[in-house]
Amino acid sequence: MPLSWFMIFIFMPTSCDRAMIKDRIKWLSMLLTFTSRYQPVSMKNQAKNQLRGILKTFGLVVVKAGGKLFEKRGREIRAEQPGLDVVIDSILEVPRCITL
Repeated sequence: MPLSWFMIFIFMPTSCDRAMIKDRIKWLSMLLTFTSRYQPVSMKNQAKNQLRGILKTFGLVVVKAGGKLFEKRGREIRAEQPGLDVVIDSILEVPRCITL
C-alpha cells in the first residue's frame, strides 16, 4: 500500500466524501514533493558552507553567491592556491552531483 494511502487512512475521519479524499491525496502529494526537495537543497548548501569554512581557515573568502558564481569563485581561488586544489575540486563536485 503506498504511503499516501496509509496516511489518508490514519488522518481522515471515518465519514467523508470522495472529493474530500481526492483533495487530501492532492495535498499529501504536494507535501511529499516539497519535503523530498528539502534534503538535496540542504545538502548542496552544507557542501558550499563546508568549503567556505575550510577556505576561511586559510584566510580566503568566498562571497555568498549561488550556482555558477560560487563555482567560478572557487575555481579562481584554486588557481591562486595550488595546495588546495584537491580539496576545492572535491567539494565543488558535490553540488554538481546532487540533482533536484
